[in-house]
Amino acid sequence: MKKGFISLLFTLSLALSCVPMISFAQESREYTLLAPLPLGQGGTEVTRTDFAGYINGMYRFVLGVAGILAVIMIIYAGFVYMTTDAFQKKQEGREHIKNAILGLLLAISTWLILNTINPNLLQFNFQIQRPVTTVQPLVIPGSGSPDNGAAGPNNQFCTTCSSLAGTRLPLKQGQGDELDAEMIAKLQAFNQDMSGTNWQITEAFPPTTTKHKDQCHYNGTCIDANFTPGTPATATNIDNFISTAAEHKMIAEYEVPTEADRTRLRNEGATGTILVVPGVVPHFSVYNAQAPQTN
Repeated sequence: MKKGFISLLFTLSLALSCVPMISFAQESREYTLLAPLPLGQGGTEVTRTDFAGYINGMYRFVLGVAGILAVIMIIYAGFVYMTTDAFQKKQEGREHIKNAILGLLLAISTWLILNTINPNLLQFNFQIQRPVTTVQPLVIPGSGSPDNGAAGPNNQFCTTCSSLAGTRLPLKQGQGDELDAEMIAKLQAFNQDMSGTNWQITEAFPPTTTKHKDQCHYNGTCIDANFTPGTPATATNIDNFISTAAEHKMIAEYEVPTEADRTRLRNEGATGTILVVPGVVPHFSVYNAQAPQTN
């Protein structure tokens, strides 16, 4: 009897935990019950309900049945314990009481777990919104637009820039030809490790875009880059670019114009940082990241 009661309560608890998951798989559509059931608020009988209302009522009913069975078992076990002098019977009574309490706690725990995860699961709300993850753009220390917000004469904001001539870095013509010396050194090492993937710098210093949010575009410590024509922007190539940049103490982010583009790349397996910037042509933004200091 003890094992059967515990099995029954376990089955009821399992059913309670599965109810919300089942309800989400159904459409909200009313139908007529074969017989009135106490599915309304306060146990009132109803003859028509939708699937959510039916499951909601059954959830309360099953939870109530579990509680009633536990109370009945506790009363029965208490009666056995009080009316017998046999040690074995008293021991059985204590075991029944303990098992009934454990079964009741098991049933209640399903409610507590679901309520902790999301209280709406207990309300069978079919309009639960998916969590939206927003990736904030990287903020480089000391960043900010210049006073006039535009690229001035060559080296106006880049006193540490050097020419890219002779560096063998792949540079798209007409897109600026200088960078900070430290950035050049990191990109040269990066380029050696990227020998199997064709890429190019699409914007260096001075920037061709009239306005930039980050000061790094005006001091040569960041670039825009992209794959060369013929090299596909696959999830593998994008992750390889980002991870290789990180190995050389640079931060690379891939920018896409729509959330659908980011979702597609995520579905293809991309794990690197992908930012949604409306209207942008897909490309990389690569920043010079300072190496962590060690004491």
